[in-house]
Amino acid sequence: MNEPVADAKPAGRNLRRISIKHPTTGDIVSFDVLESLDFKPLTDEEWRVFTFPGGHTVRVDSPAFVAFKPASPGVIGGGSQRIITLGGTVTYVPEGWLSLQWKCRKGYPTVAF
Repeated sequence: MNEPVADAKPAGRNLRRISIKHPTTGDIVSFDVLESLDFKPLTDEEWRVFTFPGGHTVRVDSPAFVAFKPASPGVIGGGSQRIITLGGTVTYVPEGWLSLQWKCRKGYPTVAF
C-alpha cells in the first residue's frame, strides 16, 4: 500500500505514503516517508530489543516499519535501523548492536526469515 504524497513535499525531497493494517484494531495506519528509504513492514512483532557492547539496550514497542542500512566496513555488529512504531514514533538504532531479540504477535510465525 505505497502511494506518492502530493500535498506534503519538503523542498528537494520526494515522499511516498506507506500503509499497513493495524494488527489489533484493523485500522489502516499510514506514514509519509522519503522515497529513498526502503521501509519493510514489521507488524508481526510486539517488540524488539537491541543489545550493544557493554550491555546497553534499546527497546522498541509496537514496531510497524523498518528501514535497514548495512554496517560500515570494520564495524562489529549489525547495521543501523530506522523504525516507525504503530503510534508514529521513529527510533533510530545506530550500527554496532550485537544482538536483536523480538517477540512475535500471536498467530504469526516465530521466525519468518
